Amino acid sequence: MQLSHEVQRLHAIRLYAKRPIVCISLTAVHKRVRLVWCKQHMLWIRIQWNILHFTDEFRFSLDTHS
Repeated sequence: MQLSHEVQRLHAIRLYAKRPIVCISLTAVHKRVRLVWCKQHMLWIRIQWNILHFTDEFRFSLDTHS
């Protein structure tokens, strides 16, 4: 199997894809909260979405020993 050019370039600078060691499942409460949020926002128009600032809660580390 031949790696894509992009993957080869990432490997050249020592960046590799890794699977997370631990995956924390969503609780029933988390699922309900997400569903409520989705229902509240499903009819928003583009202008409303443009003012919303999305962030993610993931931590990324470029260090190979993290």
